[in-house]
Amino acid sequence: MNFSSRTPEPRVYARAVMQGLLFKDGSIYNHTSHRDLLLGDIRSLVLPGSELLAAENWRVEAPSSPRYEIARLLDDFVSRSMEEYLNLYRMPLQNRCRVRRTFAQSIAILDSLQAMAEDYDADILDICQSSVLNGAVPTSHDFSPLTAWVFYHKLHAMEIVIEMGFELEVYLPDEMGLTYQFLSHISSIQQRHITTMISTHRLHLSHLEPFQSLKIKELQTSISTLQTLSSLSLLKTSLTSSLAKRYSLLYISNLIPVPAHQLSTPTLRHELRLKPFLKIGTPSLPSADELSSQLQLDDGVDLDGLFTSEMDTAREELYSLTNQSDEKISPSRAVVDLHNVMRCLDEIDSRLRRVFKDIGLKTVGDVRRDMTRRRILQEKVKIDTSSDKDDRTGWTVFKVVLLASSTL
Repeated sequence: MNFSSRTPEPRVYARAVMQGLLFKDGSIYNHTSHRDLLLGDIRSLVLPGSELLAAENWRVEAPSSPRYEIARLLDDFVSRSMEEYLNLYRMPLQNRCRVRRTFAQSIAILDSLQAMAEDYDADILDICQSSVLNGAVPTSHDFSPLTAWVFYHKLHAMEIVIEMGFELEVYLPDEMGLTYQFLSHISSIQQRHITTMISTHRLHLSHLEPFQSLKIKELQTSISTLQTLSSLSLLKTSLTSSLAKRYSLLYISNLIPVPAHQLSTPTLRHELRLKPFLKIGTPSLPSADELSSQLQLDDGVDLDGLFTSEMDTAREELYSLTNQSDEKISPSRAVVDLHNVMRCLDEIDSRLRRVFKDIGLKTVGDVRRDMTRRRILQEKVKIDTSSDKDDRTGWTVFKVVLLASSTL
């Protein structure tokens, strides 16, 4: 996604050259085959140091050998999932409008691929439990590696579709809070999923002997990478939840008008926002009422506490991500983007705190009940929802404009 999110947007020729480098002759830069790329991705995320991907499995020629059976199953899975996996690299090389549309179309395909992966995991588990390879697949956590691998990429595609909806101005200003809350929901599922993979790898690591140094190193590298991805997901979860609360507060204070929508209902608008995801089996999607209830702010909540709760978690994760010593871990661009979003939120908080303090608003209940002070607030502050798209992260962060009549 970094390539297509550059400013100015890469032209057709540049995108075509990049596609040639990635897909010509079935290899990456004429060096790494697409098959090795896919298997390497599976190994790094869900099967580090696993006997299932041992090279000798593909050298066994006896059809009765469990290694032969596993190699054939994995080859079959690779061939059936290759096209959609390569699309994850091909789709970001389209123009920005087409990127979102193709990712939205891929989600249903990835969901079908996940159902197929469950069958492959069951077959591999049966072979392992009845052969010398017993223990090659961790079973204590009911971990299904191929299913987990597909599920990770499906959640990532869902996040991209939601985020690009902000960039392409798909959502109305009064829908921003609910949409950010939904994005927070998906990011939290991704974070829990990655945590499950880390726990499984640590379980596997605890069963290795000291002489198995190569497997130990491979597992440690995978755990380190997954910890980075987990921190990134937790950072995104905290920021999106915090931003959703800010939008909810702006709705309460009437700084962002909520139109009547006489020709639709909240449920219909919710279904329209979630249209790309309605046909998938997992994860379960929250209803319109559930998202609305999560956005409800209690009257007794202190305004200062409302702004600082998730931001503290976000700062901890950001500190962890920016102080990692391993420069080979990939999400550095995403970390920079989210850091910029956090800076925007800090500036918003600073201005709103000053206004609330000047007017004498201390709790959410004060904002909701005191119409006089709410009118004063509207005279001092204007919210610009035209978008502050932070270097193409896709996130629409509103601006707090202090009006000339304000003495702050």
